[in-house]
Amino acid sequence: MRQWTIAAGLITAVGLSACAGSPPLETASTGPAAGGGAASAPAVASPKSVTPSSPVPVGQARVTVTRPSGLLYAGVPASIAVDGQNVANVWPGSSATFDVPAGARTITASSWSYPKEWTMRLEARAGAAYAIEVVPREAALGPTMILGPFAGVIDKDAQGNGGAFELRLVGG
Repeated sequence: MRQWTIAAGLITAVGLSACAGSPPLETASTGPAAGGGAASAPAVASPKSVTPSSPVPVGQARVTVTRPSGLLYAGVPASIAVDGQNVANVWPGSSATFDVPAGARTITASSWSYPKEWTMRLEARAGAAYAIEVVPREAALGPTMILGPFAGVIDKDAQGNGGAFELRLVGG
């Protein structure tokens, strides 16, 4: 019985540590923020954050990253970067829309609380719109519960991706 109590305590501690995120930063995100209500912020330099209904500029492609609501890593924003430049922190139930130059782009999702990142390569066509979903990696949860922060150092999939979140192209 004592072993189950210790195991339950460890699981609770790991779960709560994922909820101890910092308050939302100003980003290009819209949707529910940590305190509830809608959040929006000024545009980021390049890639440029935009209103989803505005026209796509010549030579650009539009990317919308959406994070569904959920409890796993709910207290941690998914930090989205394009070609190494941070463009948004996406919280559960929110999204961020931005324009990127046409051509080969590298989009990453990471978090402050978990080492490594998930990388997606996108061949952006001028005038095209892409929908990307950022979701918590359930595969990262088990090793973290067993090995704690050390799990993130060795965690990766067959393509070398790791981190708390993964990116999925769902439209475009």
